[in-house]
Amino acid sequence: MAGELVSSFKMTSDRSSLHVSHFPYLKFDNTPQMWWLNGLRISRELAAKLVLFFLPLFLFQQGQSLSFWPDQFSSLQRGVMWLALFFLVRNVVALITAIPSAQLISKIGPQRAIELSQLGFMMQFWLLLIGKDQAIWLVLAAAVLDGTQNLFWSSYFTLLSQNAVKTRFGADVGLINFLLHLVVLLAPILGGWLIMWQGFGALFLVGIVCVLVGMILALKLNVSEAKDRVSWTEFFSWLHERSYQKLAFSYVGRYSNDAALSIWPLYVFLLVGSVQEVGYLYSLALFLAMIVTYITAAGLDKLHNRRPFVFSGGLLSLLWLMRTQIGSIWSIVMIDTCDRLTASFHWLFFDKQFLVRSKGREALSFFAYREVIIGLAAVGFWLGFILIFGLFGWPLKAVFVVAAIGVWLSLLVREHKTE
Repeated sequence: MAGELVSSFKMTSDRSSLHVSHFPYLKFDNTPQMWWLNGLRISRELAAKLVLFFLPLFLFQQGQSLSFWPDQFSSLQRGVMWLALFFLVRNVVALITAIPSAQLISKIGPQRAIELSQLGFMMQFWLLLIGKDQAIWLVLAAAVLDGTQNLFWSSYFTLLSQNAVKTRFGADVGLINFLLHLVVLLAPILGGWLIMWQGFGALFLVGIVCVLVGMILALKLNVSEAKDRVSWTEFFSWLHERSYQKLAFSYVGRYSNDAALSIWPLYVFLLVGSVQEVGYLYSLALFLAMIVTYITAAGLDKLHNRRPFVFSGGLLSLLWLMRTQIGSIWSIVMIDTCDRLTASFHWLFFDKQFLVRSKGREALSFFAYREVIIGLAAVGFWLGFILIFGLFGWPLKAVFVVAAIGVWLSLLVREHKTE
């Protein structure tokens, strides 16, 4: 059973050479600072994709064997409820700590904050490692540490905003996403192999090593201070601006899509069993998405027409609605392939829009309040998930509808307040 689960999760999850191949040349910000930032993000993403990609599987399996559930709960209910509780705890902590984390960044600087967050990330993996054998309080402690990782994201995005040239944001984000696709392509395969041959413990240990590499890269950064006043009072004053309200809804929409994607592989397994035989098609879809990302990024900074963005959002919403009617392996493969190709452009354009808007003296506030909004959306999502699951059973079709609406909300993102 565990082997089939891991197999299914494996699938769900020099300028001259490019010129000769007739690929567009990506004119990104080629500075040491940006390279250290990119390296830090890649190493962290590798750790996340190795461990967090399989985290729903780990939590689902652990929750099935916990003894404190009501007797009437089925094995499926126990696994899914434990998964949802973990993410609820994680995001309650993220919401509570978003403003204090930004205030700490303002005092100690983004570089020290990143180093501190990397230590917390390693400790999170260590708690999962020693808590994997039914030590549920250690697993919940890992959820709490995961919730404090807005310390990393507010710092990272602030540094990205400070060091990237506004006219090259699309290329910079495109380069990062291109490299992240490489990680997404390889990490689930490596992670699945580790689980099957050595168990979850080996996976968590490799994740710790990847985070340690990121810590070394963080020490290479040469960071200026990020002095900024961040407070709940300012956050609520921003929320009174109509243009910021639209931006906030776009964040909520993005999170709804990402949260639904995080539990989609589990749904696939529970619906059709093992999908091992279509693994090569998933890998092909990821590879094509990587190429689409590179080609798109090369011209994204010159693209001012939003019609492709709106079209891709409509298509992604339709694909979520189609997920409510899937009934075969090949329909899943078709939907996932179309989703990966379309999402490569849509979310790249989305990221470029809000990052351009962040340029200025209040970048730290901008990203701190983004973490607050995402935290609110996440708590609402997982609390609703638990309530629906407890009252009506498996709520995934409702989640897919919410994700479809979320993609439409993402279209509210704009580069400037006055748009």
